[in-house]
Amino acid sequence: MVLTLFLSAIGFTSVVSFVGTLLVKQAQLQSETDSAAVAANQALRGLNTGFPCQIAKQFLQQDMSALRTCLSVGERTRVIATNQLGGIVLTAEAWAQPQP
Repeated sequence: MVLTLFLSAIGFTSVVSFVGTLLVKQAQLQSETDSAAVAANQALRGLNTGFPCQIAKQFLQQDMSALRTCLSVGERTRVIATNQLGGIVLTAEAWAQPQP
């Protein structure tokens, strides 16, 4: 019975640790996506050199994330990025536009 309790505690700790890691990775991905959207929007408005979607892709690749969608509508830029952790695909979306 003690062994079963011990193994259950180890299993529970592993699950909690993995979920915590997923939450941290999701927060990092969202931050990266926000920054990539801002950089792409700056390129769209001519504040950075290059093409907006290529800049967003390069920015995300630095942290091993992938660009899924990049779209510019007027002065707004939308970026969707993905990353994988333990077979689970994480997704984040961000919009960027100039401040009035």
